[in-house]
Amino acid sequence: MNGHEVSAFTTTLSATLEQSYQYGESALSPTALQEKRSFRLLGWPLHNTLAPLIHNKLFSLRGIPWHYSVLESKDPQDLIVELDDEQAVGSAVTMPHKLVFTQHVDVLNEEATAVGALNTIFFRRNKDGRKIRVGGNTDVLGVRESFVNNASKADIEKAATRPGLIVGCGGAARSSVYALWRFFGVKKFYLANRLKSEADDVASQFTKLSGFDATFEYLSTGEEAKAAETPFFVVGTVPDHPPSSAEEHAVQDIMKELLTSEQRERGVVLEMCYHPKVQTTLYNLCEAAGWTVIPGTEATLWQAVVQHLLWTEKEGIQDVWVKETRTAIWDAIEESRRKKAAEL
Repeated sequence: MNGHEVSAFTTTLSATLEQSYQYGESALSPTALQEKRSFRLLGWPLHNTLAPLIHNKLFSLRGIPWHYSVLESKDPQDLIVELDDEQAVGSAVTMPHKLVFTQHVDVLNEEATAVGALNTIFFRRNKDGRKIRVGGNTDVLGVRESFVNNASKADIEKAATRPGLIVGCGGAARSSVYALWRFFGVKKFYLANRLKSEADDVASQFTKLSGFDATFEYLSTGEEAKAAETPFFVVGTVPDHPPSSAEEHAVQDIMKELLTSEQRERGVVLEMCYHPKVQTTLYNLCEAAGWTVIPGTEATLWQAVVQHLLWTEKEGIQDVWVKETRTAIWDAIEESRRKKAAEL
C-alpha cells in the first residue's frame, strides 16, 4: 500500500467506527481487550474458510487475547445462544445464513440494509444499558479496499465513466454492486448470471434503495454482449466450476466477449472466488487477456480488517500488520496446495 492508500483506508475505518456509535455507545468493558474472549463464524460448510487464520493473526499482532473459531452449523439458533452470553463481543455469519440472520439482530447498519444481508454482528449499548445486536456487511468495504489497494489512481478515476460487470447474482454480487456504485460512482451494471430471475432480484433490491441512481442490464447471450459497452471494473462472484448447462455456457460466452475481444479496452477484475485455487478459470482468462486481476483473498482480508475494528473498537491498524496477515494467508494457501499435491 502506498501512503495515499493507507490514509484513505484509515479515513474509511474512522468513519465506519464513528457511524457504528449511532446505535449506542461501546458495549466493551474497560478491560475487555485484556481478557480472553471468543468469536465464532457461523456457516455451512466451513472447511475452507481463511477467517480464523486472518482474525487470530490480527489479534496476535495487536496483543489482544481473543480467539476466533468456526461454528459449522445449519441452525442459526446455535449462534443465537452464544450471542446471548453477556461476555459475547460479536460474531460473523456466512452462507447459508447471511439473509436469515437479518431477522436475529436488533438493527442493520447502512451497508447491510442496502445489500439485504449481513456477515457481521457487533454490539453497542443503548441509553438503558441494553446490549444492541447490530448487523453489518463488511463485504462492501472488502470490495472497495480490494480495488483501492490494487488498482491505479487512473483506473479508479475511470471506473465512473464506464459500466461495471458483475458475474453471478448472489450475496457477494450485491455487496459488489453497492461498493462500485457508492465508492466509485459506477452508474450502469451488466449482470451475467445463469438465471434471469436472480438478476431481476438484484435489480429490484437496489431500485428500491433511496438515492440509488444506477441502471442494470441483464446479458443472456454472447451475441447480446457484442452490442454492450466494455465494462471497466468487473467482479466475479461464482464458484470455479466448468459450465454444465446451456445457461452457464452462455455466461462463459458473455465473459469471453466482454473480457477477451481484442478491440475492447482492459480494466480491473476482482475475482472473489479463491477456492479450490486462487487462479481460477476467470482469473487466468482475464490475466492472459491483459486485465489487472485482483485475487479474492484481498476482499477476504479487507472485510476482516473492518470486522476487527467494529469488534475491538480500536483504531490504529498499521500497514505492516496487514502485510503480515496477507503473507500468512498466502503461506496457508501454499501449504494447502502442497498437501493436496502430496496426496495425489
